[in-house]
Amino acid sequence: MTKTREHVKENGWEQKVTVARKQLFIADEIALKVRDTCAGVFAATLNEIVELQAFSIAVQQKLPVHIVLFLQQDETLDRAADFRRLAQRIADKIQQQLIFINLTVEFVNRYTLSTDAQWRVA
Repeated sequence: MTKTREHVKENGWEQKVTVARKQLFIADEIALKVRDTCAGVFAATLNEIVELQAFSIAVQQKLPVHIVLFLQQDETLDRAADFRRLAQRIADKIQQQLIFINLTVEFVNRYTLSTDAQWRVA
């Protein structure tokens, strides 16, 4: 997006062209999904839905919520040190948006996934 904005500015098209992201940034999308899930759990608490009672208690008591996300790009980017920097930036943005939850965010890919994980990438 930065290059596109620069191109628009270099050509003097700022008044005619608006550069915007078509999709949500991944951090915003994840934060939105987690926030909506918490809202659903809260609504379930108010409506005394027994199936979700354990989750309701966890949210009310601010028990830790651990989110593990699998982020796969191309092989070069997945192996690079840039993966950890990108993953940390996204995780920080998610945590900033969900400050009301006792939250940790972890990103893995096929190179950083623990061999003890109960699932694998084919």
